[in-house]
Amino acid sequence: MIKVLFPPGCYGNYFTKCLYSYSNLRTEQLETFTFDKNGSSHDRRYHTQSRDLIRCGHLGQLDILPGDQIVSLIAHPDHYLDYFNNQLVKQQNNQLIEYLTSHVDQDQIEKKFQEQWGYSGGLTKQTPRWILREWCSYWLEKTWDHTYNNNDYREVGNVKVDTKDIVNNIEATIVDVFDQINLQLTVDREIINSNHTNFLACQQFHNSQIACTNLVHNVIHTDLDTHISIQTIFDEAYIQYLLRTQDFEMYCDGLEIMPSTSHQIKKIIYKK
Repeated sequence: MIKVLFPPGCYGNYFTKCLYSYSNLRTEQLETFTFDKNGSSHDRRYHTQSRDLIRCGHLGQLDILPGDQIVSLIAHPDHYLDYFNNQLVKQQNNQLIEYLTSHVDQDQIEKKFQEQWGYSGGLTKQTPRWILREWCSYWLEKTWDHTYNNNDYREVGNVKVDTKDIVNNIEATIVDVFDQINLQLTVDREIINSNHTNFLACQQFHNSQIACTNLVHNVIHTDLDTHISIQTIFDEAYIQYLLRTQDFEMYCDGLEIMPSTSHQIKKIIYKK
C-alpha cells in the first residue's frame, strides 16, 4: 500500500488526493477538486476507493508494514508558520484554546500566566490578547522544532517531497513521484494545473512566515512603511519573537491590537 506521511498542516490530504486522482489507481470518473471554506482537502478522508489503496497521516498515526511504499512530505523551514496556521484553522476549526492545549499542558499554561504576568484568569476567551501573544512568542519556535522534525520524516520515507514543491511545482512533483512508485499519469496536465490553481486560491496562510519576516526586516533595517494582513495570534507572536531575536522588545503591556505596518511597530519597540 502507498502511505503518505506528513507533518501537521503540510498539505498531506491534498497531495494524497492528487496521487490517487491523477493515477491509474483511480477507476471511477475524475471529479473536479473542491475545497472546504478553510481550503482543506479533508473530503479525501471519506473516499472509500482512495482509502483502500492509499493512506495518509502524521508520523506515528500509520502502521508501516513491509512492502509499503512511503512518501514523506518534508516541511520547508520558510513556511512553518504557514503550516501551523493551517493546522489551527483546517484541522482544529480555529478553536484556539483547544489547539493551544494540544501543545501545552493546561496547568502549565495557568502557572506561566500567574508567574510571568500576574494573571490568574487562566486560558479562556477572556485572556488578554497581549499576554497570549507574548506567551506564544516564547515557545512557538521550540514547538516547530518538534512538530516539523524533518529528520524523522526523512528516515522512514522511500520517496521525499519538499512541501514547497507541492505549492510551487505540483505538476513536475506529481510526475516525479509517479516515476518512483510506479504509477501512471492518467489525466491531462491541464487538469492538474486547473485543480491546483483552485487549491492555491484557498490557501489563505501561504507565505505567512515570509510576510512576517519581511515586515520585521523593514522595521529594523529600512524606512519603508509596509503592511501585512495579520490573520492569527501566531502571526503576532512570530513577529514579536523575530523582534526579540534582533534584540528588540515591544511595549506590549495592554497592547490588545497588534499594529500591522512597519512604521506603527517602530513606535512600540525598544532596544534591549
